[in-house]
Amino acid sequence: MEDHLRIAVDRLGDPVVQETPGQGLCSPELVLLLASEHGPLCAAAVELVTAVVRRLGRRVSAALDDAEGFLELLDELVYKLSTISDPGCARAIVTVLMLMLENHADVLELVCQNYRGIRPVLKRWHGGGFDLLLLKFGVAVVSGDLQLAESEHLRRAATLIQAAYRGHRLRRRLADATGTITRLQRRIRRRQRRAFRQRLQQRWEETAAFSSALERQQRRREHTERVLRDVAQLSAGKVPAFLRTRREAAAARIQAAWRAYRVRRRLAEWRLQRRRQRAAVTVQRWWRRRLIGLRLDRALGEPPLEITLQEVEKYQQQIDSAVEAARAAAGPDAPVPTRAELQRQLAECEAALGRTARRLARDAACRRRCRQLLAHCQAVCSTMALPADQVPPHEFRCPDPRLAAEARRLHRRATARAAAPWWERLDEEGDGYGGLGPEERHGGMGREHGYGGMGNDALYGGVDLKDLYGTGNGDLFAGVSR
Repeated sequence: MEDHLRIAVDRLGDPVVQETPGQGLCSPELVLLLASEHGPLCAAAVELVTAVVRRLGRRVSAALDDAEGFLELLDELVYKLSTISDPGCARAIVTVLMLMLENHADVLELVCQNYRGIRPVLKRWHGGGFDLLLLKFGVAVVSGDLQLAESEHLRRAATLIQAAYRGHRLRRRLADATGTITRLQRRIRRRQRRAFRQRLQQRWEETAAFSSALERQQRRREHTERVLRDVAQLSAGKVPAFLRTRREAAAARIQAAWRAYRVRRRLAEWRLQRRRQRAAVTVQRWWRRRLIGLRLDRALGEPPLEITLQEVEKYQQQIDSAVEAARAAAGPDAPVPTRAELQRQLAECEAALGRTARRLARDAACRRRCRQLLAHCQAVCSTMALPADQVPPHEFRCPDPRLAAEARRLHRRATARAAAPWWERLDEEGDGYGGLGPEERHGGMGREHGYGGMGNDALYGGVDLKDLYGTGNGDLFAGVSR
């Protein structure tokens, strides 16, 4: 057989055979090598056929010139596929057959005609490590279509991939399910233990409550028996006296509760009445301020808000006469003012009117301030003042912040002197100011300068109070409690 292998190799290397490659592929020596029962020699022959087919490529169709030799070669390959037990050799045979089918369509047609029932032979090698190659070759032989075989090959490959992925996913889910089941069992056991402890704790509490009730009942019975025994040993007059004392104590408690309720109700009524009085004083003060403002408006002589038709006609006549006088003074040869000059004159007039309006607004603001001060003074002087011990030290209502600050300072000083020991107050004059002089009582300012050194004329905007109210300061504030 080795001689046959050497002869076959030499023949395949012959230049004449290389020019006609089909003769070398279908040589009797190569067929005899494939028919050998010696495993290594057969494997070497298959490798030799594979090398030849790979080298020929699409020139395999030249072997069809010797159809009988080519069929004999195919028969030997198929027979070896059905009889050998070596998976490597079987894979090499299937690879050679698949290369022949892919290189030429006539070879595929010849194989399909003669080996359509090769599928049982191929099933023998399922699981040998080249299932996809077996599937592709079997589909090509049965259907006669390489594209279908390729698609079937791809579909089977996809199926294997999907099966592998699904198996992996299933194993992972089983592992996760095992962990999940373990966690669920742990939680269920923990919940059961917690419920058991709760039931046990509840039973202990019920037992303790029942025991406590039994003890209280026993103590109550013992106390009742002891009281009855002690009462039976007492004299006949002590029990009624004790009961009478208890009744008197109960009656005293009821009377105290009723008197407290009556006092609280009277106190609530007094507080409500006091709130109503304060509200009435507030309303009266506001109304008096309003009246004083109206009186001041009438006294100051503000111009009326409405202009009559006669006044409008008079003003129009004055304007017309002024325009005629200006035209007569300019003469007939006077130049006509341009649009720019008219706009400039209009702007000057508007500026002058604006200045006049601002001056009048300042005067109006001064008059409003004067009215507010007068209204405040009148309201404060005409309202009954609270006692000094009921006025909080932070409520000194005065429009001048300097007077308010000085009043607070003097109040704090007087309070401090009143809280001082008696031997430190021996030099007091007894006038209620804690030894303060007239100048200190008025915040370091004279009596006539109580509002920052302003007299009546400066304080009230040059309006004489005697002309406004028909009286002087003494008559206006006479009889008012300060």
